[in-house]
Amino acid sequence: MIIVLTGVPGTGKTAIAQLLAKSLKPKHQLVSLNDLVKKHKLYSAIDPSDNSKIVHLPGLKSAINTMTVTVTNMLIEGHLACEFCIPEADLVLVLRTNPNELRERLGKRKYPKHKLNENVMAEALDYCLLLSQKNYPEKIVFELDTTGKSAVQSAKEAQKLITAKKKPKKKFVNWSEQLFSLTVPLQLHKKENKK
Repeated sequence: MIIVLTGVPGTGKTAIAQLLAKSLKPKHQLVSLNDLVKKHKLYSAIDPSDNSKIVHLPGLKSAINTMTVTVTNMLIEGHLACEFCIPEADLVLVLRTNPNELRERLGKRKYPKHKLNENVMAEALDYCLLLSQKNYPEKIVFELDTTGKSAVQSAKEAQKLITAKKKPKKKFVNWSEQLFSLTVPLQLHKKENKK
């Protein structure tokens, strides 16, 4: 089974994927898209404002698609997994986190303010979910809300979903009520930058 874990930074992808890789039977090879980008230098530049890599998506897609042809059980994690289709994917889990909690998590990681705001807004606007639904068959895309849960709790929920013979009815995460409260700080941030 090829399983894809995606979601904006801070939703728990890496920690949950590491736990799942240890507990899934049969054993699944864990592939981090970020590690793949670094290892094969699949980026064209580094953004000087935050040291993030400008990833060459066609190269990343080619690298991961080559791997999935030869490996039958793989767990692929990374926020970029929503940006393109991995044809061999059997299940796509989009990890979701309440934008307020996401802001706290990313703040603890010392994200630059503009990057923190971008990711919080991306979560509120369902960015990874919408791209996953666009790039993969909708029947294999599921959301998993990690708000207020430990990585262990979220991994257990993910494992239940993965191993279920019959997939449960889809639940939809909706942060739209928080959009106004999220845009006000962003507008204030823009005004501060103009001074």
